[in-house]
Amino acid sequence: MTRLRMSFRTRISVVLVVVLALAFGLVLVLVQDVTRERVQEDFAGRFARAVAALRQVQRMRADFVERELASLTTGHPQFRTILSTASLAGADLGFGPGPATGGLRDANLRIRSLLPSIPLAFASDVFVVASGEGELLFTKVDPDRFGDDLSTLPVLRRAAAAAGAADAWPGAPEALDGARLVPDGDQGGLYQVWAEPVVFDGDVHGFVIVGDRMDRAFLERLRELTGLDLALSDGTRLVATTLSGEVGGDLADRLLRDPPRDDVGRVRGFQLAEERFLVSAAEVVPGFGADHAALLVLQSLDAELAFLAGLRRTVLLLGGAILLVALGFGFGVARRVTRPLAELGQATRRLGAGDLSTQVRVRTGDELEQLADAFNEMAAGLLDRERIRRTFERFVSKDVAEAVLRRPELAPPSGERRELSVAFFDMGGFTSLAEALPPEDLVERLNAYFEVTCQAVFDEAGTLNQFYGDGVLAFFGAPVPHVDHAQRACRAARRALASLGELSARFEADGLPPLRARVGVHTGECVVGELGALDRRQYGAVGDAVNLASRLEGANKFYGTQVIASEATVSAAGFSLAVRELDWIRVVGRQGTERIFEVLPGDEPSGPADRRMLAAYARGLEDWRKRSFGDARAAFVEALEAVPEDGPSRAFLSRLDDVAGGRLPEDWSPVFEPGEK
Repeated sequence: MTRLRMSFRTRISVVLVVVLALAFGLVLVLVQDVTRERVQEDFAGRFARAVAALRQVQRMRADFVERELASLTTGHPQFRTILSTASLAGADLGFGPGPATGGLRDANLRIRSLLPSIPLAFASDVFVVASGEGELLFTKVDPDRFGDDLSTLPVLRRAAAAAGAADAWPGAPEALDGARLVPDGDQGGLYQVWAEPVVFDGDVHGFVIVGDRMDRAFLERLRELTGLDLALSDGTRLVATTLSGEVGGDLADRLLRDPPRDDVGRVRGFQLAEERFLVSAAEVVPGFGADHAALLVLQSLDAELAFLAGLRRTVLLLGGAILLVALGFGFGVARRVTRPLAELGQATRRLGAGDLSTQVRVRTGDELEQLADAFNEMAAGLLDRERIRRTFERFVSKDVAEAVLRRPELAPPSGERRELSVAFFDMGGFTSLAEALPPEDLVERLNAYFEVTCQAVFDEAGTLNQFYGDGVLAFFGAPVPHVDHAQRACRAARRALASLGELSARFEADGLPPLRARVGVHTGECVVGELGALDRRQYGAVGDAVNLASRLEGANKFYGTQVIASEATVSAAGFSLAVRELDWIRVVGRQGTERIFEVLPGDEPSGPADRRMLAAYARGLEDWRKRSFGDARAAFVEALEAVPEDGPSRAFLSRLDDVAGGRLPEDWSPVFEPGEK
């Protein structure tokens, strides 16, 4: 057997290369395995936090619903009466079966009339009321619908058995014989619903089902808490996800092929758009299984392991450099061992002086020659090592530093069109007050007026635009957008008048004229942004809505009112305001007519006299527009008998005096045209 002959230098080189290669390979394998385990452990922890966040949101919402329903049951006798009557209407009461449509229709109408007093109906996407027999009384998405049998709904059956239950409904409309329970046309999520029985006197008199949408926006909030991508499945298909593009499309296809039936809490690997993900599922409603509705939690495995590729390159480069250094060291050792001692000494001194080209020549054919050869090899190895060191330094000096990413500063938009509600406040009787006070006291009183007016605006998140002498212009809905800006503007007007009433009492106690204030409110499109010169800018709004609000404020003088709002404002505010229609007017500078309303001080008329006055005024206004002037006069007189200080009734009686005096033009119109602001 031929023995493989290898030089000492070769053997050292081979051993070093093999050992170092094994060491670096083992390090890479260990790092990769440990990293995978850490990624999975981290994913498991984040998954648990995502599920815990979902459960906390569900518990908070369920507790809120339970409290609101308890408050509704105990503190709303009208609601309880409606449910009791509806339950009786659905029973035969011993007289045999018969239609209960009339009783259910009555319950439907009465519940709709109570909606403004049920905050839960406005705060929920799904709001359904059923009788104790499971008959539909009201559904928010189809208010006119009633009488459908909802007793087959699983959530209703469980609520009856367990005093409350939860379920998840798909985003597509849930229908039973035409009864729509969730909004139409929404394929972007699920609805988490809670059903609670309404119990009093020991009996179940009805059920209330409340639901909130779980969509991409909901998932984005959870994603901010967990740092993971999420998706919602209705058991067979994807309904919402924080993933986008091709990855989201692949996930939807994957769920169609392989729905998460038995994957609750189990980590799986998905390949989505050529990217590996870790995926785990949780039940949206505990106890139903992932085939009913599931929350999928996803984490990109490739993104978490991306640094391994860079680490692998770094290790290989570093390992190659170390191998080269080790080889040079081995060569040097071999050469030093094999040089003759004499020449080795001289060569060593030259070598120590820096002459790395030093060589010794020994041809003894024995160990000395081998030692000399080893010395020469060592010198050559040292020369190679120096060359390698310089090469390595050049290589390291070419590393590129990472760029520093800077986030741009956010700035509010300039010149943006937005729908706002504009309120113009003005102090009545300012001229009399200015004549009665010295300038210093006048400024003090005026500042007190501004203080309470501005505070009322701030309390409703409004924005002060400008002071006009004794007037204040404010708007609502910018820069922070509010969907209820019309309500806020009217509430601010009422707040200001209430506070100014107290301020007026102090003025009168000082012997000054009473303080009166007028407010005009209009809702319309404005341009809002930074206005003014380059070095003198302020945030404000301009547009026709501002001008009309000012004109409506002035119209108060003709009606003896304090707050006049346009039809646009009243329509935007909805049922949240107590108003009465005043008139049709055509203000200065505008060709069209405006239907105007008085905003009443409270949410409803304060007493029987006010209610009689409002009813009589409404009749008088209708008769006036029909030219039934005699009937109109009688109605306005009746209104004044109920409330003698009612300014609008006096204003119309004055107009009727003009009609009686023969001053009715041929082109008479019921539209009032103020001759001034």
